[in-house]
Amino acid sequence: MAEVVEAGKQNREKNAAVLASAFQALCIVLCAQSFMSGSVFSPEEMITDWITAGDIWLSVFLWMLCFFLSLRFEWVRRWGLSAAIAAVLMTAAANGGGLGLTLALLFLAYLACPEEIKRGRGLRKRAGTRRKEEGGQGEAEAEKGEKSARQAEGLAGDWSRRRLVTATAIGAAVFLAAAGGITVFRYLEFRSPGFDFGIFAQMFEQMRTTGLPLTTCERGRSLSHFAVHFSPALYFLLPVYCIFPHPLTLVCLQVAGLALGVLPLGGLCRALGLSRRTTGWMILAYLAYPALTGGCLYDFHENFMLTPFLLTFLYLVHTKRLRLAALAALCVLMVKEDAAIYLLCASLYLAVRPGAERRERVFAVVLSCFCVLYFFGAVAYVSSHGLGTLATVHYSQYETGEGGFGNIIANILQNPLHVIWVAFRQEKWLYLLQMFAPLLFLPLIGLKKTQMILLAPMLLFNLMTDYSYQYNIDFQYQFGTLVFLFYITVQVLAGMDREQLQGLLACGMTAAGLLLFVIFHGDRTVYLERWLENQENYGKAEEILAQVREEAEEENQTVAASTMLLAHLWTVDELYDTDQLEDPDQVVLDLRYAEAKELSLEYQKQGYKIREELPGFLVWLSEPGQSGG
Repeated sequence: MAEVVEAGKQNREKNAAVLASAFQALCIVLCAQSFMSGSVFSPEEMITDWITAGDIWLSVFLWMLCFFLSLRFEWVRRWGLSAAIAAVLMTAAANGGGLGLTLALLFLAYLACPEEIKRGRGLRKRAGTRRKEEGGQGEAEAEKGEKSARQAEGLAGDWSRRRLVTATAIGAAVFLAAAGGITVFRYLEFRSPGFDFGIFAQMFEQMRTTGLPLTTCERGRSLSHFAVHFSPALYFLLPVYCIFPHPLTLVCLQVAGLALGVLPLGGLCRALGLSRRTTGWMILAYLAYPALTGGCLYDFHENFMLTPFLLTFLYLVHTKRLRLAALAALCVLMVKEDAAIYLLCASLYLAVRPGAERRERVFAVVLSCFCVLYFFGAVAYVSSHGLGTLATVHYSQYETGEGGFGNIIANILQNPLHVIWVAFRQEKWLYLLQMFAPLLFLPLIGLKKTQMILLAPMLLFNLMTDYSYQYNIDFQYQFGTLVFLFYITVQVLAGMDREQLQGLLACGMTAAGLLLFVIFHGDRTVYLERWLENQENYGKAEEILAQVREEAEEENQTVAASTMLLAHLWTVDELYDTDQLEDPDQVVLDLRYAEAKELSLEYQKQGYKIREELPGFLVWLSEPGQSGG
C-alpha cells in the first residue's frame, strides 16, 4: 500500500511539473517575444524575429533545461515556475511596456496561491482513476474518505440558509444602487449617446405602439432592429416597459436582470458541492466583478441577458433537468445571433466533461448541432433581410481579397499565427488583467484541458477582434465571457480538499472585485456630482424636449438631434441624428460640444429660427412656418 501511495505522489508531482512547464512555455515564448520587440509587428516579422533573436532561443533553452530538471529534483519542481516567471518579468520590465506590471501581479498571485493549486492537486482525480484501473481501489477510497472528513470539518462552521439569503440580498441591493444609480444619473445628466441607448429607447417605444422593433436613428431610415441584430429576446422585456414606458425602465431591467444571475450562480455552486459560506462569497464576488458593472455603465444592450440565461442553463444541466435546460438554451439563442457561439462552447464542454452521464452527453451533442444550424440560419436572415453581419468591421485584420464572412474564417484557419499576433498584442493585456485579477487568476491557474473550450468565446469575441470596444470592460461584450470565467472558478474551488480554503479564496475574490471596481469605475460618481450642480438646467432641458416630442407627435414632424439628446426624444416616430437628415422639421442641438455650435449657425443661415435656448447647453430650432417659428 505504501508503494502505491508513493507512486501516486510521484505521478502527481510529474503532472504538476508538466503543467508548470507548459505555463512557462506560454509566458516565455509568446509573451516575452511580443514585448521584446518594443512594437507591434506582423506575423512575417514575428517569424523572422524568432529565428534571429538569440535571447529568445536562450529563453527556450532555459525553459527546456528547467523542464528536465523538474522531473529529477523536487526543489526545481517547486521553484522552477516562479523563477521562470521572474525572468520574464525582469525582461519585460527592462524593455518597458504594460506587460511588466501585468506579470508582476501574476507572479504575486501565483506565490500567494495555496500549494493545492500550484502543485497540481487538481489532477488528483485523474491519478486516482489510474490507480483504480491498476487495482489500487482501496487507496482511492481512503483518499476520498479523507477528503470527506476534511470537508465535514470545514462545514461545521458553515453559514445558515438565512445568512446566505441575507448576504445575497445585501449584495444585490448594493449592486443595484451602484450600477443602477450610476447609469440612471448618466442618463439624467445627458451623457447617454444615441448609439446605442437612443436606438433602444426609440425601438421599445415602437414595440409598445406598433409591436415592431422599428428605429429611424439606427441607420437613418425606418428599419427593423432585427435587420442589424436578430434579438427576439427583447420581447421578454416589453411587458414591463409597457407598464413603465420610459428609457430608464430599460436601465433598471438590465441591472435587475444581472442581479438575478445570483440565483442560478448560487444553485450552480451548491450543485457542484460548495458550502453555503463559499457560495455566499462567490455570489458577492459576482456582484463585485468590475466587468459586470462596467457593462451596465454604457446604458442598455440586449447582451446582458446572456449572463442570467447562460448561468441558468449551466445550473439546470448540472442538476440533470435537461428539458428545462433546453428551454434555457432556447432563451440564450434568442438574445442575439452570435449567442449561439457561447452556447455551442458550453455544449461542447458538457459533452466531454469528466463524469457526465450518457444522456447528458447526447443532449450536449444534439444541442451543439442545433447551435451551428441556428447560428448560420440567423446570420443568413440578417444578411438577406437586413444589412449583414458586422464581422468585416470587427475582424477586418483577417480580411483579404474580396472580403466577407467566409473569407475571414478561411484566413483565420490558414494563418493561425496571425490570430496569435492580433489576440495578444499589448493593448489586450490590460483587458486580461481586468478580467482575471478579480478572480485571483484561478481560471488560469486551475484550468484543465477540457475547460479550454470555455475560453474560446473570450478568444473569439474579445481578443481576436480589432474592435476596441470588445476588449474594454466598460462595454457590453463581456456579459457572456464572464459566465464561463465564473463557471471555471467554481469548478476549481469545488476540486479543492479544504472547505475553509474555498471560502477564503472566494472571500478574496470579493475583496479584489471591490478594490478593482473602485480603481476602474470610481470616477463614475461624476455623473451624480454634475447633476446635483446643474439640476435646474437639466430640468429646463427636459421641459424643452417634452415640448419637442409633443409637437412632433401632433404634427408628424421629423426631428434631428445631437447624439446625447436622442434618448430623451424616444417617443418621436421620425427621429434622426443630425448627420442622418438634411432638412428636418425640428432640430435640437447640444451646445456643450463645439461642433453643435457651428451646426446651429449653419441651420440659422438656412432660415431656421431659434425656438428655445439654454445658453451653453441646448438650442431648439425649427423651419420657417413651423409652430412658433
